[in-house]
Amino acid sequence: MPTLSLQDLQRIVAQSWDEVLDWLVQKPRICRLARPEQQIVFELAQRLRASIRRDFAEPRWDRLFFDTSSYVVSESTLVDSAGRRPPILIDAHQLYGLGPTPRREPLAPDIAVAVHVLRAEHELLDIDEDGRPRHQAWSPRSMRVQGILLEERVREFEQLSELACAEGYLFVVYSNEARRKTAVDNRDVASWAAWKEASPTLWTASRRFRPRNALRHLSPTR
Repeated sequence: MPTLSLQDLQRIVAQSWDEVLDWLVQKPRICRLARPEQQIVFELAQRLRASIRRDFAEPRWDRLFFDTSSYVVSESTLVDSAGRRPPILIDAHQLYGLGPTPRREPLAPDIAVAVHVLRAEHELLDIDEDGRPRHQAWSPRSMRVQGILLEERVREFEQLSELACAEGYLFVVYSNEARRKTAVDNRDVASWAAWKEASPTLWTASRRFRPRNALRHLSPTR
């Protein structure tokens, strides 16, 4: 059974995300769902698991933990969003050939991955008799508020990097089907991001979080 290095896993994460982006461009309606992050993260987790099993030559490897319940919480209040876990957690000790996972902080996986979606609202909003949007599955939300939730994700990963998390990956999708100028375009949201155009109405950015404390035992050489 081969072992994988941290560089191998970095490549797998990057390739899996590229595959998800290709899939997303072909399915733009995903960003119209009430919580598109859940579907996008599901697709990413499936590709990560399949790629690791293939490269690790172990079809039964199952140390990828997937939970999108935090996205449900994030749709309620900013207070409730505190203390969320990244939806994809990977225990990589077996992949590195290091044996059983040692006892560590409960929120300190070897690799953590999350996706955040920013969406521009349409200029006109039609409300039904129950006060719900008639032609979209989510309620209007200020782009700056969406940006605050994104910064919560950033802080979450920064906290993980101070514990025992070897790598963190935050992928951001910006959907602007209305083609409006928003706080994202004005750089008031995600000012750290270098946006890449995936389609005329879809942009993406990513941020990698490295560990604050050196964990050389997690990066074995071959």
